[in-house]
Amino acid sequence: MRTFSPLLLLFVATDAFAPPIDPGGVVGLIIGAIAVFWLLVILGSLAIPFIVAKGRWRLVLLLPIAGFWGYQYREQFQKPAAMETWRLAGLEQCRSEKNALPNLISADGFLDEGVGISDEVILELFSKRHLDFVEIYFPNTRIFLRNQIELDAAKALDKPYVHLTLGKKGDPNCVRLLGSPKGKERRVPFLPDTCLAARYLEEPKARYVVRLEHAADPESKKFGRWAIIDRSTSTEISSVTTTETRSTINVIGRLYKPEDVRELADCRPPQAVLVNRFIGTKLKTEMLTDEQWVRVESSKANVDVSIIDTPANRLPLIFSEAEHAFYDQKEKTLLFNPDIYDDGWEAAMENALQQNVASYGSKLLLMPERKLISLELEGGGRRYPWKVFAVKGGFFVVRTSPSWHEAGKNFIARFDRSGDFLWAAYVEKPQSFDSKCRSFEPRSIYATTEHLVFANVCKDLSSEEKSSTGKVSMGEKWKIPLQSLPGQL
Repeated sequence: MRTFSPLLLLFVATDAFAPPIDPGGVVGLIIGAIAVFWLLVILGSLAIPFIVAKGRWRLVLLLPIAGFWGYQYREQFQKPAAMETWRLAGLEQCRSEKNALPNLISADGFLDEGVGISDEVILELFSKRHLDFVEIYFPNTRIFLRNQIELDAAKALDKPYVHLTLGKKGDPNCVRLLGSPKGKERRVPFLPDTCLAARYLEEPKARYVVRLEHAADPESKKFGRWAIIDRSTSTEISSVTTTETRSTINVIGRLYKPEDVRELADCRPPQAVLVNRFIGTKLKTEMLTDEQWVRVESSKANVDVSIIDTPANRLPLIFSEAEHAFYDQKEKTLLFNPDIYDDGWEAAMENALQQNVASYGSKLLLMPERKLISLELEGGGRRYPWKVFAVKGGFFVVRTSPSWHEAGKNFIARFDRSGDFLWAAYVEKPQSFDSKCRSFEPRSIYATTEHLVFANVCKDLSSEEKSSTGKVSMGEKWKIPLQSLPGQL
């Protein structure tokens, strides 16, 4: 650990005489004053032998003082600079080696023996890479992972390998995830009844192991090696250089898309380059029937809605009627923020299990295919001024504007779940309606047995209104009879 040194402070303080970062220059003045103080201390200490001694005794006193400041300079500047040069050389060597690694390694799981992995990455290995399991060697776990996953140290005494899989709520092997956000193992793309299950093994089941084969030695400037070992043949599949020691293993922060691994996976930390190579053995074409996650996919719209919404296109005009709407907290959540709260995901899953398809905000949830589909609009993801709603097995695209109540007509377009355009129309604002909202813009679209409903919420109710109605907020609904639509839902 680097100790405090006035020389270090003097080095930092050189910036105090440059244009200050803080507008008033207060911080720079304070640092500059402290630096001047320590400069006087150093010069004063070197002057002491010439004040209190004569002749050769001056040299006798000067040598230890000069040696002290020389030692500080070496420890605070020379050694850290050499260490940084060595670290950067290792980083560059790792980057040159990663280009020779295989793009992807197909596996049902792997053992992370170095345990440079977080709970977030473990969950992503299940949801994004479709692995069946991840194993960790418990004796090498450090405080960061033990603060994220509730593991049983007593069980690991005899069975040191922890076999992690996705389980269902009620499984006796379920363990709590302690990190933030809470309940992330039950949110998209995982099913609401998902848990992380931990089983303790005497020997690992994984064929492949990610291992710190040789730890680095910073003192002698020797690099270490991270490697993927095939345990069935004891052969090395891939390896990269590292400057990490066994006590300084860094945490893998994220996974990349499989197609981006070669270009984006960096060597910070080096083992991330190896872990990012793993991909599950399940093919994308396989239908999932017993997994605890859904595939997140997108359907690209085959028509640019901005081309449809032009004066040259004579689109049908459909009429709506309006009414006041009042919502309790659950209704408000499920209608307007289903993708923020757990209740929305649970309700969508329940509906999909009953009806094979359900809306989840702007996405469609398909069961038993276990797919969560969004509509990708033309323009490379630049949606403004358009907004997408998932309704009745397909999508609606509407123009975003808080002035629907002022416009004579408002554009809507209908697409099926594959992204194929079906029809478009203009919705005329309701006539002779005493609105209680300053503006109207659809924040939710849904269908009943008789109407297509455009709903918003505009204000919270007063305490008296909440007591009398049992509701918490109010808004408006614009309702269009289904038989008035120019096409089917």
